[in-house]
Amino acid sequence: MASVEDYLSAKQQELGRRYRADCGEIAKQVAELLKSTGEDPYLIALHGTLKNPNTNSRWPLIPAAYSNQLRPVKFDGHYVCAASEITYDPIIGYPLPVEEYLDRAFTVRPALVERLTFGEAYL
Repeated sequence: MASVEDYLSAKQQELGRRYRADCGEIAKQVAELLKSTGEDPYLIALHGTLKNPNTNSRWPLIPAAYSNQLRPVKFDGHYVCAASEITYDPIIGYPLPVEEYLDRAFTVRPALVERLTFGEAYL
């Protein structure tokens, strides 16, 4: 079985210049790898800044790794797996503490950050 670090690196290479994957599925795969090492993974749901409170619409999240493109990747929301206050996301490609991840992963820090169990999320 591959290590979490190996998985993140390989998935980052697979995603290439366009993020065409289901972040919830990636988070589930990472969670399984973490469980096999005795960790207790959880999910972090991320959303952009509220732009219209009447419709609850939000500005998109733009991953920093994909921001310097003619048409940058934009997310309405994003899920990332974490355990012991460390995030595991192929956008970054290696484990990173939650607060550092929130500051570095996107062009603007996500406005809404929710910690969920995998059972609470609609993946």
